[in-house]
Amino acid sequence: MLPIVIFVWIVTLPYSFYHSSPNWGIRKKDMPPVQLYLDHFYRLHPDLVAGLHSNIERLLPITKDPFLPQNTRYWPTEYHSNTGSTAFTALFPILEDAGWPRRVVWTFLRDEVEKNTVDLKLTEAQRGEFANVMEKMCSHHLAGYAEKLLHKVFGAWRNKQVRKMVFNLEPLTDLHAVIPASLDSLDWVLRRGSVVTPNPADVWESYHRLSRLSKFSAIWGWVGQGRTLEEAIGTHWQILDMRLKMSWDE
Repeated sequence: MLPIVIFVWIVTLPYSFYHSSPNWGIRKKDMPPVQLYLDHFYRLHPDLVAGLHSNIERLLPITKDPFLPQNTRYWPTEYHSNTGSTAFTALFPILEDAGWPRRVVWTFLRDEVEKNTVDLKLTEAQRGEFANVMEKMCSHHLAGYAEKLLHKVFGAWRNKQVRKMVFNLEPLTDLHAVIPASLDSLDWVLRRGSVVTPNPADVWESYHRLSRLSKFSAIWGWVGQGRTLEEAIGTHWQILDMRLKMSWDE
């Protein structure tokens, strides 16, 4: 297996260097239009973004790797219009790390900011600059292609096994909005106070993506493994339904 991985890496290396931004990291010159959108998103949803940053700051003294998103390099981490530097905006690298496709993550940011363009005074030129960077970052992404291939090979079989388990779960609550985590949209992230469950149409993938979010406990509380909904609800932004337990997780 290892020789095959090495061979594929060598063969694809020239391609990834030619399209360096989506495969190795966003360029500094492309950061300003993206940072503008991130700043607007923060103004729209300060509690969500600040809660994530606060949680990461508390966890950093304990451990580094699990709580610093690997995909941070694909988002602005150095540019600020006044100082030339800025802390990374955690939400979008976290969602990408959890497995949501990059284009879905970028589309979520774009749509949420641009539907409020009147209040935020976003110009056509600024929209165009962001669109150009977004297209560059979301095209020719080799890891994204590989993930689609793996899903075709393994995803359908595992979904078939897990779907039966989901339909046998008791309803979690009739007091709170219950929403399935869509893999082609992230609008559900903004629905504060909701209970988020695996999407019945794509159970295995959405379950695993939720499980990767569950470590950010200041934002995403969870139910499962002996923890009830009453114990989970508190100051969390959302509650994740983590009651599934599958043999390949053990």
